[in-house]
Amino acid sequence: STSERFRLQTPAQRKAFEMLFLRPHQRAPGVPFAWHTAADVLAQQQALRHPDFVVARKRGQFWQVREKVFDYQGRFRRANQLT
Repeated sequence: STSERFRLQTPAQRKAFEMLFLRPHQRAPGVPFAWHTAADVLAQQQALRHPDFVVARKRGQFWQVREKVFDYQGRFRRANQLT
């Protein structure tokens, strides 16, 4: 299982969260996404999309996310498909 964690205390941490998480996950990238706290992001999670694939590399005991693939068109099944 892979996951990502972001700290949101400082303006630099908030900017990193916007660039690394919010921008790629937005369903409509041109629409402004207003948020101030993590609870605001959770309340608007319907405006975010899940990646079709997550490419990760094992670093020691943990997995490091390398890339997220959105809008995949190919022969392999996507992460949200059961069959």
